[in-house]
Amino acid sequence: MLHHEVERADHQDVALSSGGCRATHDRCRPVHDIRPSARDVEGCRGFACREGAALVSARLLADVAVFLQHLGGDVQELLHQLLDLGVHAEAEHVLEYTAQVEEVSGRVQRRVVDAVDARHRVFCGSMCDVLEDRDDVRSCREALWGLVDQTTWLDWLLLTKRPQNFSRFLPPLWLVDPRPNVWLMTTVESADYTWRIAEILKVPAVVHGVSYEPALGAVDWEGWLGDPQPGEAALHRGVTWLISGTESGASARAADLQWFRDARDKCREAGAAFFMKQITEKGHKIPFERWPHDLRVRELPTPRPWRD
Repeated sequence: MLHHEVERADHQDVALSSGGCRATHDRCRPVHDIRPSARDVEGCRGFACREGAALVSARLLADVAVFLQHLGGDVQELLHQLLDLGVHAEAEHVLEYTAQVEEVSGRVQRRVVDAVDARHRVFCGSMCDVLEDRDDVRSCREALWGLVDQTTWLDWLLLTKRPQNFSRFLPPLWLVDPRPNVWLMTTVESADYTWRIAEILKVPAVVHGVSYEPALGAVDWEGWLGDPQPGEAALHRGVTWLISGTESGASARAADLQWFRDARDKCREAGAAFFMKQITEKGHKIPFERWPHDLRVRELPTPRPWRD
């Protein structure tokens, strides 16, 4: 089964920089006994706090909503007192402020509902590769594994150009009992790099994905996509999510849109999800509404339990 997101931006993803997350970041702590400041709310707006973005959850928004509701009640009481004293001008200002509080509270509550109803995906380390074999990366990587285990309400997208290192650096327990919120992915820019798919499929995961971005050449996807047929071994399962896109930037290399149409068709044949991320022209991103209609496809995979 596929989650279809045709002609809609994927606004639920949270991208983290190479700086990673700090679980103790003040602006991302759940608020219980303290009243959040404007900075608290603004810092976590849109699930995009620079540090600790992975820890922003519906709990924080719910606490903010409760606080705003209590604040509204306090102001209403003040309003009644002012009216009893006959201070009508001040009462009008209080009434206006109360309406603003109630409006903000309503918006926050709507975001709580949205947060509860949908899982959020974290594209981790967009400017780095967490599987680099370097001593100075080791401690950061271990901290990341701990964070992933703690944030079970988030789906973590671990993308690498070194898929052979998954078996070396993932926690041993994950190799026998894959985390339900961890998606393993690798980059395949052209046919020269399909060996990476073979490497990633050696490691158990609820989702195996490929980033065909930047696409630098045609790829024959035959045999690499889709779940196994009944009776086939688990290691024969293939990639269930293919993200595609052209290169961007001043020195971007051109791509043939037929490459993506072929990839899309192969995904449909194999039952894999296809997600067209971006199309560029001379290195500049083309707005989504100007894309060829048949490439406005943004599908998400359904994680499937691993079996031996």
